[in-house]
Amino acid sequence: MNAIANCFDQLRKENKKALITYLTAGDPDLDFTYAAALSCLQSGADILELGVPFSDPLADGPTIRASAKRALASGTTFNGVIELVKRLRSVTQAPIVLLCYYNTICSRGESSFATTCARAGVSGVIVADLPVSEASNMTNFAVNAGLDLIPIIAPNSTPTQIANAARLATGFIYCVSVKGVTGVRETLPETLGKFLASIRRQTDKPLAVGFGIAHPQQALQIAHAADGIIIGSVLVDLLATKRNFQAIQPLLTDFRLALDKTEHDPVKS
Repeated sequence: MNAIANCFDQLRKENKKALITYLTAGDPDLDFTYAAALSCLQSGADILELGVPFSDPLADGPTIRASAKRALASGTTFNGVIELVKRLRSVTQAPIVLLCYYNTICSRGESSFATTCARAGVSGVIVADLPVSEASNMTNFAVNAGLDLIPIIAPNSTPTQIANAARLATGFIYCVSVKGVTGVRETLPETLGKFLASIRRQTDKPLAVGFGIAHPQQALQIAHAADGIIIGSVLVDLLATKRNFQAIQPLLTDFRLALDKTEHDPVKS
């Protein structure tokens, strides 16, 4: 059992849901990201998700686009992100997931990319612009290297796409809460529970919901139907505003408390 599966398994035993925190690596620099990542873990995060900055992040809204631009301007590279993972791995065994775009993989080759990530201590990879229908080879390279390749399912995914993602998924499935790009939403769709139920009927893999989650009450709402939540834009924006990694601790503590109110009661088919 790898790090991500072990994490979700342990959380189930403790009747808890996963808190997954996203940070854009290198915003404003890699030392700051290192400190912010440790702050996330100290505040109750179970899994770290690090965004590899890219010049054209199509799936991201203004907040994360701006953070990627700042990270690139500071000189952040893929190799720098890998060194950050090694640095984090020396002080934590928590799962570390990279979110990247396929260009980052293609320029290095799928096999080399997967091997480099695994050797550094990466637990899994989310490729924002890799369709499930095109992911078989990358999945094989990832699994052979000891990585999870985590598929993304959106509300407009077809039944066939959902079935294929469920079949290929390792680690967990990233369930997008809303149509569109990343970014804070004040409300989430009333159809979210039905959407998650449609995925749950086809897989026993953990479901983690991201895109738009900004308030602990939203986490409480979602957690009854999922195994975890992913929060990103609200953290990225807070760090950009405060320039103090400790500023995220009160917010994450509130998210952790909200999630811990929720019993493990996934939606059944």
